[in-house]
Parts: sequence; C-alpha cells; structure tokens
Amino acid sequence: MEIRKKTTKFLWILSEVKENSERTLFLELGANMIFDSSNNLDEVALILSNSLCTVKDEMREQNLLSKSFSKKKKNGASFKLIPQNLSVLLGNGEEIYLTKQEFKTLEILYRHSKTTVTYEDILSEVWKTTSNENYRKYRISNLIFHLRQKLDEHNDSHTYIKTIRSKGYMLDI
Repeated sequence: MEIRKKTTKFLWILSEVKENSERTLFLELGANMIFDSSNNLDEVALILSNSLCTVKDEMREQNLLSKSFSKKKKNGASFKLIPQNLSVLLGNGEEIYLTKQEFKTLEILYRHSKTTVTYEDILSEVWKTTSNENYRKYRISNLIFHLRQKLDEHNDSHTYIKTIRSKGYMLDI
C-alpha cells in the first residue's frame, strides 16, 4: 500500500499465490497484475507490451501538456492553447475551457493552421480510428459546432474555424 501511495506506475506482483482471495487482496491493495506459474510466456509478453503502450501514450500526452502553444495574428489578437487546463486563451484575455475531444481537435487544427485538416485526419487523431462511416463525420461536425459556439461566444469579429467543403476544416489564425 505504501508503494501504491508513492507512485502511479504499474505495480506487478510475482508470486505463487493460488487462492483467488489472496489475488483479490493484492488487486484491492493496488496491484495492476499478479504473475504466477499459471501465466504462460505469451500471455505475460502481451500484458507487458500493452502496459508499455499505455505508458508511451501517457508520456506523449504529458509531453503535450507540458507545452504551451500560442500565435499572434497580424492585427495583434492572440490565440493560445493551454494544455494543462484544456483551454484556449483568446486575444481578449478570456480563457475558454474545452472538453478533451474539443481540445484535441483544436490542437490538431492549430498545428496545421491555415491548411485543411481532413475528416480522416481528425478521426485518426481524436478517436484513434480511420473508419470512414457517416456517423463519424457527424460526430466531427458536432464537435466543430460546439467549438465554434464556445469560440464565437467570446469573439464577435472573427470566425476561427473555417469549413472546407467536403474535405474538412481549417483554423484561421
């Protein structure tokens, strides 16, 4: 329990525990996995591989959170993404809080500002899929609708997200 309190890392136990009640106790105390002689090597390799992929994704996300993104328009207005808060700071100084999917989408558009980001690109980065089903496009359109509402609510003079008909979207900053 002391180890679990001090870290968020994976905690694996190597043991010869045979009874389910003991395994359950270890899991209740915070262990992520209990390995014993009943686990075959292929199973252990898959568990370790999946765990490392999760750690890699978390590190990538932490890396994004440690960065701050900002750009200034020619007219002096600024646009700054704040990953720690999942928010955007507009030129008027107002911070707009976003959902995780809204922030990811805005971050993708931001990285490719002034260029078209396709529906497929958004699908693959936000939802980790390349499925081209119509309801997925609807979800993207709905997400963009909510982003526009939040951004435009605080800025009457500029539309940040432009629709590129039948292709995708572009961030105009």
